[in-house]
Amino acid sequence: MSSANPPLLPTDFAPAERASQTDLERVVGYFIEHPESFSILDSVPELVLVLNAQRQVVYANSAAAELLHVDDTSSLIGLRPGELLGCEHAFENAGGCGTTKHCSACGTVRSIMDSLAGHRSVNECHLNRAGMEASFDLRVWGDAA
Repeated sequence: MSSANPPLLPTDFAPAERASQTDLERVVGYFIEHPESFSILDSVPELVLVLNAQRQVVYANSAAAELLHVDDTSSLIGLRPGELLGCEHAFENAGGCGTTKHCSACGTVRSIMDSLAGHRSVNECHLNRAGMEASFDLRVWGDAA
């Protein structure tokens, strides 16, 4: 008996697949078990996100919680940056943030993809928020860990 691979989600740019809940919990567990390793990230007054290979949040600092008006950053785990920031394109494809034709011009996704390829990267992004007049102008730094 062979097990079939799940079908790939459609994408117009970055891969759409996500980590399993078990994999997310394993990585997040590391941050919970080693808070001293990441306490410096909470002292940074800018939004800091640590992402997995599927571009999903596995850690968000306290500035992220403040910016997004959430009490607990655990609600951000598993989301991609455009999803948690409310990008107008984040939900156009089933694969979410990074998977639409618009995403190929997004500095956020580009920095993430560069870092996943092992390169340091700095890009800019103008993110229009879905259903809001507000937008974000971002400078995004990506670095391979």
